[in-house]
Amino acid sequence: MNKKKHDRYDVVIVGAGPAGATAGYILAKKGYKVLILDKERFPREKLCGGALTIKTIRLLERIFREPEDSLVREKVIDSKSRGYEIRYKNKTLLNAGSAYSFRFIDRYVYDHFFLNKARAAGAEVMEGEKVEDVDSDKNRVTTSAGKCITADFIIGADG
Repeated sequence: MNKKKHDRYDVVIVGAGPAGATAGYILAKKGYKVLILDKERFPREKLCGGALTIKTIRLLERIFREPEDSLVREKVIDSKSRGYEIRYKNKTLLNAGSAYSFRFIDRYVYDHFFLNKARAAGAEVMEGEKVEDVDSDKNRVTTSAGKCITADFIIGADG
C-alpha cells in the first residue's frame, strides 16, 4: 500500500463510522483510490447504535468475511440477548423477547475494527480533519486544515 498522501482520489468518503468504513472497504477492494475523512480520531467514543440484529451479522459476514464467532473472539461483539425492555423515564412500557438474539457492541471497538479493515483493503484514512466545505461543482472537499482534496465521487457518510 502506498503511504504517500495524494490530493486526488477516485472517491472521498466523509465519515469513518460503519457506513463510511464499509464503503471504503468495498471500493478499495475493487481497486479504487479511496480517502476516508473524519473529524475524530479513532478509536473514539460513540454512544448510539450499540445493538446488531441477525440481519446485520449476516451482512458483516457477507461483506467482510467475518463470521459471528470471529467478531466475538475479537471482542467486537461483547454479549447477546433475546429479551428487551422499552422504558420511558422510570416506567417500563414494554418487556418482551425476540425469536432472534440481538448482539451488543461497543462502538469504540466496533467502529475502529471496521475502519482498520478499510485501511487494510487499501483505503487511506485521514483522521482529525473536519470537512469545512464541499464544492459539488468542482468535486472538491476542503478540510479544517485547509487541505483541498478532489475526487470523481464524494460520499457523505457522516451520520
